[in-house]
Amino acid sequence: MKKLSALILLTLSVSASIGQSFYLPVPEKWTAEVFPIPIEFAPSIPYLGEEHLRFAPGWGEPSSEELWTYCFLWWIKGDSQINKESLEKDVKAYYSGLVGRNIISRKIDSTLVVPTMASFTEVKAEKGDSQTYAGTVKMLDYLSLKPITLNITVHVIPCAKEGKLGVLFTISPQPKTHALWQKLNAVHEGFRCTP
Repeated sequence: MKKLSALILLTLSVSASIGQSFYLPVPEKWTAEVFPIPIEFAPSIPYLGEEHLRFAPGWGEPSSEELWTYCFLWWIKGDSQINKESLEKDVKAYYSGLVGRNIISRKIDSTLVVPTMASFTEVKAEKGDSQTYAGTVKMLDYLSLKPITLNITVHVIPCAKEGKLGVLFTISPQPKTHALWQKLNAVHEGFRCTP
């Protein structure tokens, strides 16, 4: 029975690695998660695919300098259209939904909620990107119960061979001069459409 269980686990892990048609690094001690798109807490976001997340170890700790430092990749259909307006609308919906879900589940006083706002500017495309955007999200940090501003870089990466579009969000409240951005930038630099 143990041999059969081991064989099933091996088959599942091989199948999963064969099915993944890209490579997104996981920095040392960071954690990874995957969710389907459409996103459960933000159903108005119109894409189909998967969301792959990478979390810094202190992502959820209010006293850590890594608080809210993470990244996520939307691995979506290749003909999806991304621009400044769609980013502002979709990112606002994403974080509004995330905050809304967490104030309910954590029983947080709704009077603490601040309006969620997203703002982006297209900047010079970085290597491998068809478009690059810099922006911010202002929202309630439901972990510390205080308003927070997240700095975000969005990398739009076409993967024509796979018929996919990679939209990589690198995020931290830390300024872009902070050392944590070196790890976030390394995730972008390490991304490959085909593993």
